[in-house]
Amino acid sequence: MGSDSILAGIGATVLAVTLLVCGFAACCLPVTTASLAGAVSTGADSPYTHEQLVELAQETRAFTVDAHSSMEEARESLAADVVAAAREASAEGAPKYSQWTQQAKQVLGDAEGEGGAVAADDGAAAGDGSALETMDALAKVSDRYALDADAVSHLEDCNGLITGLSSYLGMIGVAALIIALVLGFRKQFAALAFMLRMGPALLLAVLVVLGLWGVIDFNGLFAAFHSLFFVEGTWTFNYDSLLISMYPIDFWMGMGAVWVGSAIGVKGAILPLVFGTVPFYTRQVEVALAGVNEGKVEAARSMGSGTLGLIFRVYLHEAVPELIRVTTVTAISLIGLTTMAGAVGAGGIGSFAINYGQNQNHQDIVNVCVVVLLIVVFILQSLGNALARRTTNRGLFRKVHK
Repeated sequence: MGSDSILAGIGATVLAVTLLVCGFAACCLPVTTASLAGAVSTGADSPYTHEQLVELAQETRAFTVDAHSSMEEARESLAADVVAAAREASAEGAPKYSQWTQQAKQVLGDAEGEGGAVAADDGAAAGDGSALETMDALAKVSDRYALDADAVSHLEDCNGLITGLSSYLGMIGVAALIIALVLGFRKQFAALAFMLRMGPALLLAVLVVLGLWGVIDFNGLFAAFHSLFFVEGTWTFNYDSLLISMYPIDFWMGMGAVWVGSAIGVKGAILPLVFGTVPFYTRQVEVALAGVNEGKVEAARSMGSGTLGLIFRVYLHEAVPELIRVTTVTAISLIGLTTMAGAVGAGGIGSFAINYGQNQNHQDIVNVCVVVLLIVVFILQSLGNALARRTTNRGLFRKVHK
C-alpha cells in the first residue's frame, strides 16, 4: 500500500470527523435550541410556562456553549435569569401560581403569611444574598423551581468540554483540507476521489449504527454517550427537575436528528463537493494557461505589458477556448458528484432515483433518471463545444489561407 493510499485513508477518517463536527456545530446554534425547545418544552408539569422554559433553555445554552471570561460571573448571570423567571412565574395571578409552594414563595420574598413568613430549610432570608444564593435556596426547596448545584456543575462540565475541544475540532477541518490539497497537487486524483467518497460513507455507516441503537434503546445510547465524557452519577436528574423540563428526552432526539441532518444532508455534502471539484478544476485551468504560446507572451512582455496585462490580455484571452472546455468537463463531473451526494441525504435526482426507484424496486424510475442525466450532460457538452468553437481563432486562419 503506497503512501498516497495511506494518506487518502487518513483523509477519509479526518473528513468523516469534520462532517460530524459540522453537525455538532449546528446543534450548538441558538436557533436550534430555540426551535427544539419551542417544540418539546411544553411546561405541562412544570411550575414555569412554555414561553419561560424556552427562554430559560436559551439562557442555559449560552451558559453551556459560549466561552466565558469569568465562570463566576456567568453562573451569577444564569442564576439571575432563573430567579427573575421564578419571580414572574410565582407572582399572584400568574398562570402557574398554584404550583408554587409557600416555602418557594418565601425564598423569593413573594409571599406573606399570618404571624410571619415560613423560613426556608437553609435559613436564607427572602431576597437576601446574590442571585446564585437565591437560586440555590430555591433549588433546595425543589429542583422543579431552579437549577441545583449538581445541575450547574454538570453544565460547567459541558462548557469546559465544548470550549476545550472547539479549537481542536477546527484543526481537524483544516487537516482535512490540507490532505485534500496535498493529494490534488500531487495529482493523485484517484486517492482524492477515494477520500471524498469514503469520508461521508464512513460517517454514514457510523450514524446508521448509532441511529439503530437510538431507535432500539435511546436511553442506553444517551447513557453511553455521557459516560464517555462525564463521571458516572453527575448527569442524572429527576424527571420533573427544571433542567429536564427545559431539555426533555424529545429535545435530545430532535438534537440527534439535527446532527445527522447537518452531517449527511445538503450542508454535509457541500464540503466534499468543494474538495472534489476545486483541486481538479484548478489543475485543469493551470494546464490550459500553460498551453498559451510562449511567443505571444514574450511579444507582449517586450511591448511593455505588466503582470496584469499578461494575465488578462494574453493568458486569459488566448486560453478562453481551453478554459471553456475544462469548465465544461468540471461541470459534468460536478453533476456526477451531486448525483452521488443524494446517497447521503443531499437530495436531488440521485436521492430521487434511490428513494423512489431502487428502494422500491422501480427500475423504470432509475432508468428515467439516468436518461435525464445523460440529456443534461449532452446539453452541457454541446454548449461547451459550441462556445469553444466560437471563441477559437482557428477558423479565421483557415479563411486567410483560402
